[in-house]
Amino acid sequence: MTRSGRLLGLTLCALLMAFTPPSSGAGRLPGGIGGTGRPQGGIGSAGRPPGGIGGTGVTAIGAIQRFGSIFVNGTEYHLRPTTRYRIDGHPATRDALHRGDTVFVEGYIRPERATAATVRVQHALVGVIEASSPHTRILRILGQKIHLTADTLVRPAVADLKVGTDVAVSALARAPGVWQATRVHVLKSRPHGAARRFLIRGRLQELTSTSARIGGVRFRLAGIQKGLATGHDVVARGWYQSGHPAIATLHTATTLADARGARVLIAGYFHGKAAAWRYEGSTLHARTPVPPPSGQPAFVVALRTASGHFVITQVTTSIQIMTFDLPSPMIAPAAAIHPTIVQPVMNPPSPIPPPTIVHPPLEMATPIMPALSRP
Repeated sequence: MTRSGRLLGLTLCALLMAFTPPSSGAGRLPGGIGGTGRPQGGIGSAGRPPGGIGGTGVTAIGAIQRFGSIFVNGTEYHLRPTTRYRIDGHPATRDALHRGDTVFVEGYIRPERATAATVRVQHALVGVIEASSPHTRILRILGQKIHLTADTLVRPAVADLKVGTDVAVSALARAPGVWQATRVHVLKSRPHGAARRFLIRGRLQELTSTSARIGGVRFRLAGIQKGLATGHDVVARGWYQSGHPAIATLHTATTLADARGARVLIAGYFHGKAAAWRYEGSTLHARTPVPPPSGQPAFVVALRTASGHFVITQVTTSIQIMTFDLPSPMIAPAAAIHPTIVQPVMNPPSPIPPPTIVHPPLEMATPIMPALSRP
């Protein structure tokens, strides 16, 4: 059975279970998305994709591990001609996807496969490297600490991660202001004197008429921001002015609270209490109280109940984000293997002489006859 088939079986079994809504509230942050926020036409709240396509709605949050179509959290999501792509809120194409990109995939699963309806690449940071430590493999960008691991994909190479270099970072949030990078991509050099852009995701911790504090760092506001309040997960965009970042636009980020469909699959870092795990501002309720793993990424499967709460049904701890649950690499079939066949040199055999038959002399012994006497 394929990975997609196993997913469907688990999903259908889980959907048949009766859930008791938790007594505590939360689960969805208030406020909508402004500007270039969530695209329209996603999977409906009932978990059924648009356009009459059957299947169980699913949302996957993680990194692109492999292509063919795309693997996220060990599951292959097939890309259709109608699949939509966005990068940081802007329309994109399939060719813009890369291994290590952190993505928010909305799709559906059927017995034969999982299919992506929407793939959204969500960079954690875009900006200038302020500090780089090859020894500790830690970068500082926009005041945020970015950890690199052996699994982090760096393009072109780690040697290119120098102070003053513009990069785009895909990463998982470990704590406010601390990230675990899955991919770091060096951006093309801009013409001398051209403005340098930046982007940062995180919790809006403070907002005034002149500044905003995100990830523990205060940024200057270049314009008036309306409709936002502290506690929201936001995406801030702007430009470096005299070497200092100034926010031009501030929007609510797409988070787990915006997930469509009946099932969510998340690879990331979780916090909170034993019965109520927290992930980027949303609450996931655990039926069996178990504290979330501290400082280690985990894979969580949760179902959305009729009341809109998320209930955890499966947890795998201490995972490797880029290799978790991937199927084994396919081995080429025998028909595709063409060995070199060496034909042996066959010499004709030498003539075989007829055998020499030696007939030994036969010696006949004369029998001795007894003498006969007349009676």
